[in-house]
Amino acid sequence: MNIRTNLLIRVYLSFGIIFLFAFVILCELIKIQFVEGDKWKNMVKTASRTVEKTRAMSGYIFSDDRSIVAASVPIYRVRISPKFLRTNSAVNEHNLIKIISGLKRLFPQEARIPSADSHGLAETFTNKNLLILDDIDEMKFPLLLRNKDFFRAWSDGWLILEKKIKRVYPFGNYGEGIIGNQNDSIGGLSNIELNLYDFLRGVDASQLVETNAYGDKFYVPIGDTSRPINGRDIYTSLNINLQILVHNALAKELKTEPASNGFAAVMEVSTGEIKAIVNFRQIKPNVFIEPDNYIFEAVPPGNAFLLATYMILLNQNKIDTGTNVNVASRMRFSDGTMISDKPRLPMQMSVQNAFKSLSGVAAGKFVMDAYAKNPEVFLDQLNALSFNKGLNLPIANVGFPDFPNTHSIKWHGSSSLVNIACGNQISLPPLQLLMLYNAVANNGRMVAPIIIKQICRNQIPFISIKDRVVNSNICSTQTLNKIQKMLLTSISDGTEKKSIHENLFSIAGLISSSDNSGNSLADKSLKNNRTCFYGYFPANSPKYSIVIGIDASKSNSYANAAAVHRVLENVTNELFIEDPGMIRNPVQKNIH
Repeated sequence: MNIRTNLLIRVYLSFGIIFLFAFVILCELIKIQFVEGDKWKNMVKTASRTVEKTRAMSGYIFSDDRSIVAASVPIYRVRISPKFLRTNSAVNEHNLIKIISGLKRLFPQEARIPSADSHGLAETFTNKNLLILDDIDEMKFPLLLRNKDFFRAWSDGWLILEKKIKRVYPFGNYGEGIIGNQNDSIGGLSNIELNLYDFLRGVDASQLVETNAYGDKFYVPIGDTSRPINGRDIYTSLNINLQILVHNALAKELKTEPASNGFAAVMEVSTGEIKAIVNFRQIKPNVFIEPDNYIFEAVPPGNAFLLATYMILLNQNKIDTGTNVNVASRMRFSDGTMISDKPRLPMQMSVQNAFKSLSGVAAGKFVMDAYAKNPEVFLDQLNALSFNKGLNLPIANVGFPDFPNTHSIKWHGSSSLVNIACGNQISLPPLQLLMLYNAVANNGRMVAPIIIKQICRNQIPFISIKDRVVNSNICSTQTLNKIQKMLLTSISDGTEKKSIHENLFSIAGLISSSDNSGNSLADKSLKNNRTCFYGYFPANSPKYSIVIGIDASKSNSYANAAAVHRVLENVTNELFIEDPGMIRNPVQKNIH
């Protein structure tokens, strides 16, 4: 064979091989285009690029001693990967069953899977991204990574590890009514979590994610990937120990008495800081929840409002503590309303005795004598006590005071004047009336309630809220001294002397009653009677002011007052144990 023939054979052979490969490629192209075309078109549609948000961690919420009452923490989940189901074999399935069984033994509380057995994963797991483990916290996460079987399955792509952000509340439902929640599973945002969410939420980051036709995800770098900016921290005035104390004391009493609702709040006298606040609403017998800001609902304050009436009368020298009044008859008005007192009260009473007996007739006659011809003066004095302003708190559904004036359609002349003086025909949040009692304890200095003290980022203050003085002097010193003495004798000698006995230190205040039928949160199926205590302690050197309210279906005022007293006694006794320094002087009795 000559050289020419040899070269031609090689050339023909090379072109033959090339033609053969070209023919195979052409056949594959025809197969892909016409035979498998629909399959590949669907796979292209399935593959996608999406932008996923990396959620920022919401800021912490702290109590007054910097205990964490709300926090965002990372949690981890483990799922079966689509890659495993795609490459599943008997050997792989056996190995994964073994791994899953080991994880269930290692994390029994976090396991979210049925039993995986020899029947096969395909029968046991119907979801291609089935959840195996959930809610693994940061304390247990290193234990998961140190598990060699899991780490190998994760590295091989059989298992997917996901990171989520969860809002947790270390003290459970204590303070839920004021702190609120941020979890969709229990109703979504509410209260502080809702109203300050713009500060708490932080700034999320974005990440481009590509998902292929098999469901595998790949993170696509897009230059400088932004990192989430965590939210700001909020420091509250709440004292978690006092919050738990008030919560338990009120809950115990509500379950004992046939009550439909209840609330309580403790305020620091000098600063106005709310140290504890509790709201309970009954959903079924002996079951109470704390979803509503019941204490902020504007309702008629009842005869607890007599403090404001007598303060105005004394401050304008319309009456004195020794002034006498005849309370033998009822007061009737042309619009059909009537003011009457409890039976067995003396016919003639002094101002001091009328106040501690909660005589509405006495207050009505005093106000009629002083302001019948010029009721605007009395209403202006009430406005000077800030009863025409809201509380301005970062809480949802805070009620606004409702006081009719002489030009209002609700005004009915003398009837309205007397009813307002007795705490009827007006609406007021209980916490707002507590401001007045707190001001009496604070030597006439009225401060607004404070719940949020500071908003910080990285422990650097962003917003600081200091004491907000509403009225630097609510009345004269002489009037203040008289009012303080009247509140003290109301407990030691008044209608509450049988229910309130001062075991450890002196208490000043009033136990009042009112009809809360106008309350939108009240149980409409019951005829509710609200009994409240407004006051402060220790009376000789006040540290805390307090309001306790119980809505009961029975009208036994003594039983209702006794129930309120038991809550008060439990709270004050426990506070004495924590702070024995509050008892400085012996309890004063029978002050005249």
